[in-house]
Amino acid sequence: MYAPTAQMKARELMAQEERNRVASNIDDELAEDMAAFYLDPYAFVIYAFDWGNGDLAGHKGPDAWQTKFLMSIRDRLQELRSNEDTINDALFYATKAGHGVGKSAATSWLILWLMSTRPHFAGVVTANTKEQLTRKTWRELAIWHNRCITGHWFKYNATSFHHVAHKDTWRFDATPWSDHNSEAFAGMHNGGRGQAMIFDEASGISDKIWEVAEGAMSDPDAFWLAFGNPTKRSGRFYDIWGRFAKRWTKFTVDARTASAANKKRLQEMIEDWGLDSDYVRVRVLGEFPNQDVATLIPAHWLETAKNRPVVGCDRYQPIWGLDVARFGDDRTALAVRRSRTLAEPVIFWQGLDLMQTCARIKDKWDDTEQDDKPSAICIDAIGVGAGVVDRLNEMAAQGHFGDTQIRGINVSESASSSDKFARLRDELWWRCRTWFETMTVSMLHDIEKKTHWTHTEGNEEAFHVFDDPSRRTPIIDELKDILFSFLPNGKIKLEPKQDTKERLGRSPDGADAFVLTFAENDVLVSEYSGPRERYRSFRRFSEGSAWTA
Repeated sequence: MYAPTAQMKARELMAQEERNRVASNIDDELAEDMAAFYLDPYAFVIYAFDWGNGDLAGHKGPDAWQTKFLMSIRDRLQELRSNEDTINDALFYATKAGHGVGKSAATSWLILWLMSTRPHFAGVVTANTKEQLTRKTWRELAIWHNRCITGHWFKYNATSFHHVAHKDTWRFDATPWSDHNSEAFAGMHNGGRGQAMIFDEASGISDKIWEVAEGAMSDPDAFWLAFGNPTKRSGRFYDIWGRFAKRWTKFTVDARTASAANKKRLQEMIEDWGLDSDYVRVRVLGEFPNQDVATLIPAHWLETAKNRPVVGCDRYQPIWGLDVARFGDDRTALAVRRSRTLAEPVIFWQGLDLMQTCARIKDKWDDTEQDDKPSAICIDAIGVGAGVVDRLNEMAAQGHFGDTQIRGINVSESASSSDKFARLRDELWWRCRTWFETMTVSMLHDIEKKTHWTHTEGNEEAFHVFDDPSRRTPIIDELKDILFSFLPNGKIKLEPKQDTKERLGRSPDGADAFVLTFAENDVLVSEYSGPRERYRSFRRFSEGSAWTA
């Protein structure tokens, strides 16, 4: 007699042991190959990815600029390692480039190359904003990690990329920077086993972080790699092409020459702004502007407004701004400004059609006390917003909105001050900037209530609402990330909304809704009755409705 079950298990175990032995032998051979690429990132990239197949079908290898860049690192390393006096010198490489040329892909290749060829290597990656770091730079690493022949050696998560067996000593970390936490970049010495500092969108990283990071570049086999759009004529990234030029190997990438870039979009930029404009110099040509492409609203204006109480705003009627979602991942946003204050948190909805959006606005208007009703509801009238404007005007004509004006705002129209602004959108944002510049305004209520709407069962119009605290972000985060420049004719023009969306990782819907409130002037309440209770943070569920603010 024999036990077939035991026999099968024994055979399975033997087969698994054989597979493990073969895998171990393959890994040994793979490790030998990786050692051969120690000084050659280009050869590594060609070897490590299945070019021309799978999701890389149609791609024969790195783009021309990426090839030149990787080969330059190879040649520089070989030069340094061949000389006893320079064998331990750090490598400093900087690349300024137009938009969409493949900088994040090149960053990912370098991380994978360094981790695959240097046991117990350590590195830090940061970017101009947390959103850029987590939603672009670090996310791109996940894509290439899954494609890489050594991918099974490493584990990727939201904040680190490390060896599966040596997670504490063989790793890269995604670290958002802060002037108040510069220590994260100070003590990055790795005992001579190699280390790297990678800065993405480097123009936006504080000089203090650059200065602290520089101290970590004294170890052997150290790399400092900086990438970015050249948005500023000041700061350490700009100085790489000036007073620090001798220390760095420098690359400039014109997006028109990069195969990954969207050529149609680049041509539109050139047609809209002109080839000689600073906007095109930065976003297309990869050149520094002749004058700074400036942040529209300085961060310190916004930060002080977050904690500033103001009084006397009750004498004015609120103005509502409504930005209607255009695409699936965008949100409909309603902002309420009352003179010098954001009167309540901006409200966001997703998944509502035109009629449901109108119903939500009407419910909120009905729930609002008489002296708190808006003098106007200003609605972005481009695209689907036009339908909301038409329907609310129909309701207003039937007497459903009292004295409140329903105003459709076409931000693509000419500005009222057409000698100063390219379009109405630019003028409204500038009015918002001027509002903050007074340093007498308040954003105390800037806490986003992220809401999700779902139908209840039955035919009646009713919804459940869910607040998602994990996705609350103040609209100040959107307001502080808007850039503008001057056209050759001297007019002020904001960057396209799509550029802001790509940089933020989401559409700045809340900020757009708030800016719409500046299409109307403040109106005094007819009979001011003194201080009274403001909006409550949450409204009770009323019978037959699940609307909350």
